[in-house]
Amino acid sequence: MEAGSVIDDIIAKAIPATLVAIALWRLPGALRSGRAPRSLCITIGTLGLALGVGAVKVPLNDLYTGLPVVLRHLLGMTSTAYLLDYLYAVHGPGQRGRSRTNLPLAAAASTVMTLLFFLVLPRDVTPDPNDLLTDHQGEPAVIAYQAIFYAYLGTAMALGAKTFGTTRRAVPRGVVRAGVTSLTAGCALGTLYVAERLPYITIPGLGHSAALNLLFDLTVATSILLIIIGLVLPPLRGLTRYIRDQRTMWILHPLWSAIVTEFPNLNLGDRRSRLRELFTLGDLTIDVAHRAFVIRDAFMNLGIGTSQDPTSEAIRARAALQQKAAGELATNFQLAGHQELRAPSRDILWATNVARAYNKTSR
Repeated sequence: MEAGSVIDDIIAKAIPATLVAIALWRLPGALRSGRAPRSLCITIGTLGLALGVGAVKVPLNDLYTGLPVVLRHLLGMTSTAYLLDYLYAVHGPGQRGRSRTNLPLAAAASTVMTLLFFLVLPRDVTPDPNDLLTDHQGEPAVIAYQAIFYAYLGTAMALGAKTFGTTRRAVPRGVVRAGVTSLTAGCALGTLYVAERLPYITIPGLGHSAALNLLFDLTVATSILLIIIGLVLPPLRGLTRYIRDQRTMWILHPLWSAIVTEFPNLNLGDRRSRLRELFTLGDLTIDVAHRAFVIRDAFMNLGIGTSQDPTSEAIRARAALQQKAAGELATNFQLAGHQELRAPSRDILWATNVARAYNKTSR
């Protein structure tokens, strides 16, 4: 397979599929959360669908001439509108007026574009649906259709670049700030792309060369790539945390399960098998912290003090739990002295080390 074909497949299939998968993964949590997570989820999903239209443009065009063109534009409009909505929800508390008019304005523009497409625009049968508007460039209906799309896109990109750029310095250094920086650059390039394109879609007879087409393509591709990076960084950070928490839950499970068998009052939630826990979705931060606290409290009841040797603690815990199961160990006492208060992260680290040693002692 040639390198160009591989790159085309990545752009046309892999990236859109990844964006849609991320949106579907975040959808349950986004529906339960506030406006910002919902808008971010819709932005990512509709952007993925807009980019994915190219992979199925031929069957769509066979179904209805020009359908992939209007679908790509409408999905792109929706993605841009919800990107602005996400921006206003997170970074623009002082822009309530713009926030209220953004989605209705996008809906009105999309409605007019749809009416123009189905009622006015010429729809000649062409081998490539992307040529539909190009073949009729300069005609009033095509100018009106494209002017509406690019006017909204350009305004939204300019507002996005300005607002993201203004709030960037207030965002702490790290993944979120890198995402805001990427969104700022992507929106700025999106504004530049519209500025490049606007004269050629509004002035009849104004031609452009292959080199200019290449410039347009590079500008919009770079803009989309930067916006994608900015959008997926927060979800990827959440995915990384989810994978880390799932790994910790897997390590803690055998020790935690043995403990709640002997101390059922310490278990505050549903008891699931180790395998079923792999299919638990959502934020697991509280579950991990709860498991660590259960292990810590059980060690207090078993008379096992914390030490610097997780292996010795694990061996003592296994022996104590076996004695408790056989009824040979009373557990109505606490460790003498004041229990040291520790940060949850330290309890989780300690419990993970002990649980890892406990798992090894069972082999």
